[in-house]
Amino acid sequence: MRFVITLGPTKRTEGTYTFVKLNLEAMGHEVLVTSEMDRPDLWGKADGQIYIDFSQDCLSELPEAKVVLPSLCWQSDTHMGNAEYRLEQSRAYDHVWVAQKSATQLFKENGIERAEWVHHTAEHNLWCPPLRFGRAEDRWNNLRVPPDPVEWEKMTCEIAPRYSWGLVGYFPPDPEHPRRQLFEVMMKEFDDWAWGGGVFFEDAVRLYHRSRVVLNRSVAGEINIRMFEAFGSRTMLMTDRMEGMPDLGLVDGEHYIGYDSIGDCVEKMGYWLDPARDERRREIAWNGWRWFLHGHTCYHATARLLKAFGVDLGENKG
Repeated sequence: MRFVITLGPTKRTEGTYTFVKLNLEAMGHEVLVTSEMDRPDLWGKADGQIYIDFSQDCLSELPEAKVVLPSLCWQSDTHMGNAEYRLEQSRAYDHVWVAQKSATQLFKENGIERAEWVHHTAEHNLWCPPLRFGRAEDRWNNLRVPPDPVEWEKMTCEIAPRYSWGLVGYFPPDPEHPRRQLFEVMMKEFDDWAWGGGVFFEDAVRLYHRSRVVLNRSVAGEINIRMFEAFGSRTMLMTDRMEGMPDLGLVDGEHYIGYDSIGDCVEKMGYWLDPARDERRREIAWNGWRWFLHGHTCYHATARLLKAFGVDLGENKG
């Protein structure tokens, strides 16, 4: 099949759409990525139209998309106060996915009964620990799909951590923002931390691989991409408790460590950074990593996307 992934004007390539494109191509499909959202006459013959939200409306003014093919949109950041825009944008699409669980009901209440909760993912070919053999770029030249946990355990190597905890993401300028308040306290309590703002791809991956713990604080208690990136990097995740985690089979103390307050986070971070708990911390990291590989990678989301367009991968769905 041939798919068109529509974007607005952007030079960013780190969005989920990039990894969906790579997985579709690895499965034998042709993909055109175009910023001409409103010019189907330029797309050529295609079987399906896809829009994957990565908050691009915050970066540029998007043209109104022309939806002329069997279609699917995957909306994100509905919890950021701009849900109305995404609601209206979604009405024209045949399949509507929302990355935040709470948005499913919101969309249904506003007449989009077909809305489904499809959580964020991460690309295992990027986030998994380094391969024992080959170069990093080999991952992109030859995507290994579906992700076989046994194969990846044999292929990847352990990294000696350098930092106590690490984070890649947005540092809010508002001093009252809960995420900023948490991070400022954690930076003072544990001085060997690493934070990367505007860091992507291999640079972000290396930061997590060199950290003992990936620290997460969601914006509104919703599952975010960082959770999957942490699991994919095989680094123990410490996070606030996010809506939908139990629905996905995630267990506190088995796949991740949850905290309820800043004080609780400080106490648990100190506990899990104790060298006496290194082995158990690694066990939790490995449990989260195996959970990720068994059904929650970008490959699995792409397989579900193909099913929406009538393509069943059968036994090769991972």
